[in-house]
Amino acid sequence: MIHENELEVQRMYKISQVNIRELYRHIDLDAKGFCTIHDYYKFFESSYCDPLPVSTEEIQHLFKRHDKHRQGRVTERDLLVEL
Repeated sequence: MIHENELEVQRMYKISQVNIRELYRHIDLDAKGFCTIHDYYKFFESSYCDPLPVSTEEIQHLFKRHDKHRQGRVTERDLLVEL
């Protein structure tokens, strides 16, 4: 239990250091106002050299967490609320 609490504190600290709006702009490269699962894949592929530090299943899980309305798209607000 202590380990989980420490990890949550680290997560919250790291998230506070990220400009979420800027991150969103890097995912929504087409500036269409929403991101799809394909945008997430492109973001991770362009941000990391091979091999990816996460699997496609992990990217799908992350997208599903952000896509609370299950519309197949994530808005900047969705991302802000989730993080």
